[in-house]
Amino acid sequence: MDKSKVDDKIIISLERAQEHFKTAAHMIYVTFPIIEDKHFLVKIMDELYQTLNCLVKSILYYESKNKKLFVFRNARLNFKVFKKKIAPTKLDFAELTKLEQIINIRRKHKKSQMEFVRNEKLVILNQDKFEVLTIDKVREFHDSVGKLFSYFSQS
Repeated sequence: MDKSKVDDKIIISLERAQEHFKTAAHMIYVTFPIIEDKHFLVKIMDELYQTLNCLVKSILYYESKNKKLFVFRNARLNFKVFKKKIAPTKLDFAELTKLEQIINIRRKHKKSQMEFVRNEKLVILNQDKFEVLTIDKVREFHDSVGKLFSYFSQS
């Protein structure tokens, strides 16, 4: 692929990531405190998931200029490549785990049969397993995704 096209794709993916990230931040720090609906946490997680996908894609495009990396249309495959080839040198294990949790929570929510609020927490039930979301946990995920933007300042 032409290097100028790759540069354009990097910029477009990075701009989309920034939009989703700003939206998530607004939802966490402005909207959520007003509405206090725990089901809204799922919407915030969707924005963080979209941010993560766009960031991973932009990082893979950037790395594909110098290395033999391929950017897929499938977000799951892109994350696998990112996790295997890039994350070991750029992220610590705890941060990578949080990024994986974002993906897993979204997948669990899509497959879930039920969700409910209990004791100021959103519980997502999937078969015999459950995932608990709180605003503090979502803020941690937001911070972890935000750290991924620093990849471009390091490069």
